[in-house]
Amino acid sequence: MSKEIGANGSRRWFLAATAGSAAMLAGCSGSESESGGSGGGETSGESGGGGSKTTSGTSSQTATQTNFETTTQTATETATQAETDTTTTTSSESGGGSSSISDSGDTDVELQSADVADVYSLDSVAYYEEDYSAGVRGEATNTSDDSISYTDIQAKFYDSDGTRLGEALDNASDLGDGETYAFDAISTLTGDKSDSVASYTISISDGF
Repeated sequence: MSKEIGANGSRRWFLAATAGSAAMLAGCSGSESESGGSGGGETSGESGGGGSKTTSGTSSQTATQTNFETTTQTATETATQAETDTTTTTSSESGGGSSSISDSGDTDVELQSADVADVYSLDSVAYYEEDYSAGVRGEATNTSDDSISYTDIQAKFYDSDGTRLGEALDNASDLGDGETYAFDAISTLTGDKSDSVASYTISISDGF
């Protein structure tokens, strides 16, 4: 009876020890699984964090590049506009406004050019040829804010080949602000020269 009990006890002890070992092995395996899961999560988190950093850096770089391109484009457009404005102003200020003036007479003689000082306006300019004289008539108006002490008017005449044939002169003294002078620049042309006039130029200045 005692032997039988001893054998049964040994068997129970062996079974209990085996069960304990199995439990310990199961616990270790669970710990490794949790550790592996945790490590995977950490790697994933780090990977995700790295992805966020890359996306953020790319967005920042793109924004910087866009701002640089916008600034460069704006500066270029401003410089171009400034250059355009300067060219327009220079064109308006130079030339004395004489390019649109043409001969208003009933002859075939053409006005080649009119060099008019900025303080005058020129109107009704026309070449004429009469029985005993030829020349240029017109109106010069003082457009400045002051009186002009001396106004000089000169015309030069050319034939169809561009050969200069002669001149005509007129002048006025003390032309007041807004005052108009009806000039008559009589030429020295006579005979065949008078008949050969094809064009002329005129200049009006405020000095000798």
